[in-house]
Amino acid sequence: MELDASGVDTGNPQRDGHLRTGDFLDVEIHPHITFTSTGVKHVGDAAFEVTGLLTICGVTREITIPLEFDVSAIKNA
Repeated sequence: MELDASGVDTGNPQRDGHLRTGDFLDVEIHPHITFTSTGVKHVGDAAFEVTGLLTICGVTREITIPLEFDVSAIKNA
């Protein structure tokens, strides 16, 4: 997954502008934030952990994100 770093939107335009600068995201040099999944683990009932590589400002770290699968969302779609 690739996100446009300049699209950050916290609901506060002044803060968003500051986040886009070299103090934080530096979107001029690093225009994208990427996440590449490396694994999914079932941890109980509808609970999962997605592990992957998150890259922000050219720095990559492995992270794990907890997720809850909601079957009703599929049934109501």
